[in-house]
Amino acid sequence: MSTADRDEHFRGFAKQQFEDVEGMFIKWFCATEPEEEARIAHDIQLYLARRAYDLACHVADELLGGSNPEYFISGIPDLTELSKEGETNNA
Repeated sequence: MSTADRDEHFRGFAKQQFEDVEGMFIKWFCATEPEEEARIAHDIQLYLARRAYDLACHVADELLGGSNPEYFISGIPDLTELSKEGETNNA
């Protein structure tokens, strides 16, 4: 996959996510209490995890034609480390 494809293919999804989390990050940055900061950080992480799941469901649904995408993605491990720029995660 070219860098241009990688940069552009899900641009609309990225724009939507930015618009949704921008305010959360401002609140996090402005938090004055450690407990408030921790709660907002948790909320941001939860939001991003849910949207990653939604994206995986969308991709699975497109690939499987609506054939139970939740079952398909339940076997995909959490992505805890991203590949370096230009590398792939192919085994």
